[in-house]
Amino acid sequence: MDEELFKKAERAAARMLKFRQTKRGFKDKMRRKGYPADIVDALTEKAENLGYINDSDYAAAFAHDSVLINRCGKIKVVKSLFVKGIDKETAAEALSAFDDEIYLDNLRYFFYKYFGDAAHISKEDAEYFKKKMLARGYTYRQIQAVAEALVSE
Repeated sequence: MDEELFKKAERAAARMLKFRQTKRGFKDKMRRKGYPADIVDALTEKAENLGYINDSDYAAAFAHDSVLINRCGKIKVVKSLFVKGIDKETAAEALSAFDDEIYLDNLRYFFYKYFGDAAHISKEDAEYFKKKMLARGYTYRQIQAVAEALVSE
């Protein structure tokens, strides 16, 4: 292993690790910078051992922000984490901190945001709401339950 190249890669890694990274994301960025696989693997292992890379912590923080701040549903969070290199088990563990009531509260928020206190909404509005919420990662069953409960009140 070229010692000079390793030191250069180490400095680049230190700059990248100022921000939270997944293991796969870190490796991909280092490879795009042109560093060889053996150096990338060594730096990844070193960063993991020092606690700078921890996929479980990343998943928990990402899930927290996605569900409580961005108001995303479970499906979207799992897909987003998968794209970032987090496996389904780690994603499920991160999402286990949230019960179904949080997702229903988020759906109620969006319903009131779009329709206010409307007692009746048109079929087109209901389809629009359903489509928007499916895109945000909610299940059809969750969307239906909230829409029916709020429209009938």
